[in-house]
Amino acid sequence: MASQMSSVEFLCNKFCEAFSSVFEQTAGEPYPLKSSDRTDGDAGVETLGYVLEFSGKVCGTVVVQVDMDSAARLATKLMGGPLDTSIEYLPEHEDALFEIVSQTAGGIATELRTLFGTADITVERTQEAPTAPSVKLTLTPADGSDGVFVRLLANHVLFDSLASAMSGSGQAAPQETNSSAPAQETSAENQNLRLIMDVELALTLRFGQRTLMLSEVADLTTGSVVELDRVVDDPVELLLGDRVIGRGEVVIVDGNYGLRLTELSSIDQSYFMTA
Repeated sequence: MASQMSSVEFLCNKFCEAFSSVFEQTAGEPYPLKSSDRTDGDAGVETLGYVLEFSGKVCGTVVVQVDMDSAARLATKLMGGPLDTSIEYLPEHEDALFEIVSQTAGGIATELRTLFGTADITVERTQEAPTAPSVKLTLTPADGSDGVFVRLLANHVLFDSLASAMSGSGQAAPQETNSSAPAQETSAENQNLRLIMDVELALTLRFGQRTLMLSEVADLTTGSVVELDRVVDDPVELLLGDRVIGRGEVVIVDGNYGLRLTELSSIDQSYFMTA
């Protein structure tokens, strides 16, 4: 039981660390969470759910649940806005939240690979919670502010697997690692990354978005004007796949559109290795 408890604390800490790192890399400042015994965000609240499927030395499933209001606030903060409790949920917030969860999972997977050798985590959207989870963790802002709740739901399978991996690695505690392991893992990842450096990647400029009802789409004709959600002076987003990796100003280069970067996000190598 003691090993399972330590594995629960270990996973909770790694999720909070990776979650905060996502905001530090993308929004420019960390957003730490902490474990909480609060349950006032549970009853009758509609949530967005994501399944984190672990494979490798650690196997099992965790469901991450975020209520709609929290999703709107986190998505707005990710894009550099204030954590305003009056912000209402919009459909486009779900894409930003999925990116937050995906990058958090990538950070956890990188840490697990460093500690245990092999580990992968896939992320999928879900509307279902696990049946009778043995562990329920509620995460809230570490600064004590209200308005954001993140739930982690899992059964004993994941934590037993994690405890076994921790025991097999000879760690006296989750924080202790072989000093040579990080260097070996980094070297292997760098070598793997060099193998795909000639792969061509499609970048996309996003000037803005707009959600329309089906009836409005049906009414579009040649000459119709669709107003986007940004003003002319707002920076344009640079996307790699579905991920925003930079922002900047539109320029003209030899008659073609270009982008002068004013912001550039740090891209973890694990993004390429698991994409």
